[in-house]
Amino acid sequence: MKIEIQRGGKPQCIGSTLPSETREPHRVGKFTERHLQAVKRVIQEMTRLLARPMSTHEISEIACFSPYHFSRLFNELTGIPPIQFLYALRLHRAKILLATTDLCVTDICFEVGYNSLGAFISRFHKLVGLSPNAFRRFSREAASMELHELSHSLLDLRERNNEGKEVTGRLSYLEPFDGTVFVGLFEDGVPVGQPISCSVSFNNSDYSIFAPKYGRWRILAVAVPWEVSRSTIFTLEELPRGKTAPLVINYDTSDLIIADLVLIPPSIFDPPILTVVPLLVEKYFIVKEHRTRSYKARSALKCDL
Repeated sequence: MKIEIQRGGKPQCIGSTLPSETREPHRVGKFTERHLQAVKRVIQEMTRLLARPMSTHEISEIACFSPYHFSRLFNELTGIPPIQFLYALRLHRAKILLATTDLCVTDICFEVGYNSLGAFISRFHKLVGLSPNAFRRFSREAASMELHELSHSLLDLRERNNEGKEVTGRLSYLEPFDGTVFVGLFEDGVPVGQPISCSVSFNNSDYSIFAPKYGRWRILAVAVPWEVSRSTIFTLEELPRGKTAPLVINYDTSDLIIADLVLIPPSIFDPPILTVVPLLVEKYFIVKEHRTRSYKARSALKCDL
């Protein structure tokens, strides 16, 4: 069986085992110091002036490049355009405020640079996967649990999620790690919103997740230490993470796909993770279990009739 991996826009057919290069590459090495400093300067200004509107022209002036050239440079280095990076910084800040303060959603909306509450709520829900109020509620409910409890409460449900093509691989780290690894499958691009599929790794050495039989996907994994602060579970700040390059899966793909992941701490060039992986993993499995039970109950009722 063959599968297709897309790298740099060029399809590559290989066997069912994916080489280590299929993980998302760390691209800093290919850029000059001038390029790196320009992008770093822009990101620092975005963070400092988070609530202030910034146009593409203003961003390029900060970088001292033409708008077209800098937009392409920024996209190649960070994986997303400058304006999208700014939106990610704003929503990441909103997540922190929702999880750690009692500010109302309206105040947080204006605090992070939105002029429309409706636009803020809509974008937050689309990119984070939960509405602002739901995020706050889930984060506070889960904050009463230790990570160990939250993770192991998903084990039985995880084992029942076995539909589609299985993707598995080794997990490796730059530093020793002891905790839980949350894994999500997303549509190709920057992982946002609710995952298509979820999994949890308890042994920290490998993972397994099921993907639909047809589509273009990307896997994101986040390593959450046992002793992490509860607010960090929901903001995922500074936690090691890794993601694959795009995986193109079709009906001819092997039923077992291998893609190793290297989890490393984020750099300033990495956009914040907006999707709330631990909360959405829990929500995903609970909803899936509820649907499975409802289906079985309807099937049993039809048999009785």
